[in-house]
Amino acid sequence: MFDIGFSELMLIFVIGLVVLGPARLTETIRMTSKFIRKAKSTMHNMKTELLNEAELQNVQHEMRDVEKKVKDELSSHSHSLNEVRKETADTVSELDHSIRS
Repeated sequence: MFDIGFSELMLIFVIGLVVLGPARLTETIRMTSKFIRKAKSTMHNMKTELLNEAELQNVQHEMRDVEKKVKDELSSHSHSLNEVRKETADTVSELDHSIRS
């Protein structure tokens, strides 16, 4: 997370020891560690939620595409069925007319 080497970490520790004293330094380190842990956890949760949201949007987009394709196919088949229905009705009408004649 931070690009801190061992020598920089020791310098921070010595300055903290001089400024805060041994008792307060340990408590400060404990609180800082707890804060960093919570920050990492929060960042991980946010990342997970964003990835889930992006995946959900992709799925919704794919569903819209599939829905459009299905509607197009149904429309095409409906048109074909209407033509067959009309031809059948015409044939029945012709047969009915020839039987009555």
